[in-house]
Amino acid sequence: MKTKSKDNILKQIFVTRTLGFLDISAKRELFSEISKLFSGDFTIKHTVSYDEEILNISIPYKNWRIEITESDFRPLKFQVSFDSLQDFELIISWKDIFDKILKKIGKPEIEVGRKDFDDHFVIKSNKSDLAKQLISEEIQNYLLKYNVYSISIETDQKSNKTSLISVISRILDDKKSYEDMIILHQLLIDQLYKEKIIK
Repeated sequence: MKTKSKDNILKQIFVTRTLGFLDISAKRELFSEISKLFSGDFTIKHTVSYDEEILNISIPYKNWRIEITESDFRPLKFQVSFDSLQDFELIISWKDIFDKILKKIGKPEIEVGRKDFDDHFVIKSNKSDLAKQLISEEIQNYLLKYNVYSISIETDQKSNKTSLISVISRILDDKKSYEDMIILHQLLIDQLYKEKIIK
């Protein structure tokens, strides 16, 4: 393995999973460009003590808004809220030792039938057939290409709202990667609507 590639993997694991510090001010111009490209609203916020900068883009997509945030201490996060049509829960995340142990003791795991995807991600859902339909090949390709840390779709039955929350690698720093992540979330929204999970 090349040293640069090895360093990149180590950086991704450390920064994504430990929420380490990453000076986000260098991404201001990138966030501004992405916001303009997708007709979004770009804001910069700070904590009360001014020790953390938070970048936010709110992007309109059809009837919804995709909220994108990243800060000095928190990874890139996408969040979308919907009105629910049915109770649906889905988690897609990196496989780790804990997941492998659960699999060995008989905890059911959903597989899409694609070896490279099934070997890398663990999928849990209250509706396995629907989950497999939702995770199209195009969505799988984006998840693998950018090594997305986790995607969670959850329905709150009291409020009748479904939320989509994704945590992405913190080492993305180019326009194309951010564009692709927005496209991934647009695809997820379209699939949620198509499968009648949201309205």
